[in-house]
Amino acid sequence: MTAGFKVSDVQEAERVYRGFYSTLAGIQRTGGAPKLPHALDEFLDEPANSYIEAMLRSEYERGVKLSSSEDGSLTLVPAEGKQRTDSVVALRACADESQLVYVRSDGATLNGHQTLNYIYLHRSQDGHLSIFDTTTTSDVSACS
Repeated sequence: MTAGFKVSDVQEAERVYRGFYSTLAGIQRTGGAPKLPHALDEFLDEPANSYIEAMLRSEYERGVKLSSSEDGSLTLVPAEGKQRTDSVVALRACADESQLVYVRSDGATLNGHQTLNYIYLHRSQDGHLSIFDTTTTSDVSACS
């Protein structure tokens, strides 16, 4: 067990979140999307897919694109004490995107930053872990 979670569940949760994060960055490089792309279906369940769809739609409508070719770096650890009754695993995810650059349609640039999130995963109907909720707690000065 890791932080009250089964090691195999934590490993699967980390794979799911890293896959989601990389896929999301690829979609952001194209300028978001008016609807949730099917490429994210394997990673998300409600209500998280609604949050992500709204974020991508906003980026699409505002013409914001991730211009950096690399993804940010992730620090993932089991979030002991943060699990919910409906979650199998909770992760503390710190995303260091401080080296990333986003470009608006008017050419203005936006710098990335570092954020701390809690990611909640449960077993979807197909038996795989999927992200069903997230909580962004804050911008942080460093991911550790």
